[in-house]
Formats: sequence, C-alpha cells, structure tokens
Amino acid sequence: MSTRTSPDSPETPDSPDSPTGYRVITAEEAEERFGVSADVGHPYQDFAGEQEIRLYEGGLRVTGGWEAESDGDWVPYNTIVDGDLTVGGDLEWWDSASGNFLLVTGDLRARNVLLSGCPRCDHSTSPTCSWRPFPTNCSA
Repeated sequence: MSTRTSPDSPETPDSPDSPTGYRVITAEEAEERFGVSADVGHPYQDFAGEQEIRLYEGGLRVTGGWEAESDGDWVPYNTIVDGDLTVGGDLEWWDSASGNFLLVTGDLRARNVLLSGCPRCDHSTSPTCSWRPFPTNCSA
C-alpha cells in the first residue's frame, strides 16, 4: 500500500488507486475555475451524475505509483490537481474513447507516465515541459 498526501490532509495510507484529500466539485465549478471544456474533448458535463470530479487543491504528492481505477470499461471519475502532481513511481492513466480526464495545473513529475487508450495530452501551457506526446490513431 502506498502513501498519498495532499497539503490539507495528513500523510496516511489509503487504497492503492485513490489518493485521499480530494473534494468532489460540480461540473459548473470545474468549468468556472479551470475552463475544462477548452482542453477536454470528452463531454464530461453530460455525465456529471455518473462521473464525479475530484479536486486536489494545492497539489498532490503520491509516494508510490498511481493509476486510474477501472469500473468496467471506463474510469468513474475525472481528476483535477490544482498545483503540482508528484508521483514517486509510475503514473498510469488510461482512457477509452475520451471517457475521463486528468488535468494538472502545475508541474507533473513521475518516474514514468504511461498512457493507454485514446489520451489527449496538452502541455502547451507549461513553459518547463520537455515531454512531447506521440501521435495516436484515436479520433477525439
């Protein structure tokens, strides 16, 4: 079991997939504060009743690896990290036909970032980002 922390919660072990310290926000708040639809092709607002939006305020530090949870063929939540995301191990995120998003407003650091499915990566707002996404055959 890994330990995950966010600035407003003490360092405590939790499930291997879901860091603690988030609060669930509405699609309206996500849009108002972060302008999500400008960068996300997934019609997340249409699924607000089925797919919560988890907000980690002030950044998130994960000492082990972190991966998206599966609920059948989709991830049952969207994630916003308002600040830096630091993952001590691998960050594994997957997407099936643009079915969820992970939005990080600060820097992202991880041993490896492993993406599968049809992810859309946008690093254009980070002046320090040296990673470039590879082309995919997904249409989103």
